[in-house]
Amino acid sequence: QAEYSIAFDPVINDLREFNKAIVKYSNDAEINNSKYIEFLTDYTNDLAGKTNPYDRWLSKGTNGRKILRTVKLLNNTAKANAVMGNLNSAISQFYNLPNSISLLMKNGGNKSSLDLSKGSKDYTNYVRNKLTGKDITNEPITHSAFLKQRYMEDIDAKFDTSKFKVLKDAASKVMQLGDQAVAELTWYSAYEQGLRKKVTNPITYADDITRRAIAGRGVGEVPLMQKSQIVKLLAPFQVEVTNQWNLMKQLVGEKNVGPLIGMFLTTSIMNLVNKAMTGRTVGFDPVDVVMDVIKNAGDDDDKDDVL
Repeated sequence: QAEYSIAFDPVINDLREFNKAIVKYSNDAEINNSKYIEFLTDYTNDLAGKTNPYDRWLSKGTNGRKILRTVKLLNNTAKANAVMGNLNSAISQFYNLPNSISLLMKNGGNKSSLDLSKGSKDYTNYVRNKLTGKDITNEPITHSAFLKQRYMEDIDAKFDTSKFKVLKDAASKVMQLGDQAVAELTWYSAYEQGLRKKVTNPITYADDITRRAIAGRGVGEVPLMQKSQIVKLLAPFQVEVTNQWNLMKQLVGEKNVGPLIGMFLTTSIMNLVNKAMTGRTVGFDPVDVVMDVIKNAGDDDDKDDVL
């Protein structure tokens, strides 16, 4: 909390002053119709630790804050029970890979497969050196600000003295395994792409692509609605889903067909593997839908009409 205050109190103050300046130099009609002013106020309040705007109506009622704390406890308990130690949940952490493939294709063009190949080799060497205790301080990935923040040590876990701590730590590491593996593979591939394209800062370039692929959860990155305790209770696990939908929407808007097909094919292959392992599929799979429609089309149906 002290570190957070040192880092963000000046930012919060700057944002409040900026918002006041906008209001000062706006007329009444502009202020009343400004969604930006309203959003910036809510965003700044969120940084300051105020109640989420989507939860505010509940917190104002009788025993509102107590109810809100109960909802938060329910959210945390339900998420832990649904995810921790669950094989399907652990496997689903690898499902950011289709996003990575599409972004590498989008930014790298025809040579993106070469970037992925070099990145895979770099990542394999990095993991081998890490597991064997070799010096990895010269690895470029150790300079990634995004990955340091993403996988920083859980300080709260140090103060956990419960008898189930060992089990919780193990389950947590299993859950993080897939997410971190995809993140690091994506980072190395994007880094190689940055080197090939001779960008000014390949580390920042790799951070940006990796963040967009796996959805950042740093301070101020998660949409306010998805931080609402009420919304999380009604629609949990939406950060990754929304991130992928936004990426697909962007690709469709840009009519960027290649990366979109790359995303769908990667998801379809991963679903086939997952179904063979667990009997279930995880990712949104248009390829499987199309194949299922064709398979179940009647004899009188024209296949082209079905498509």
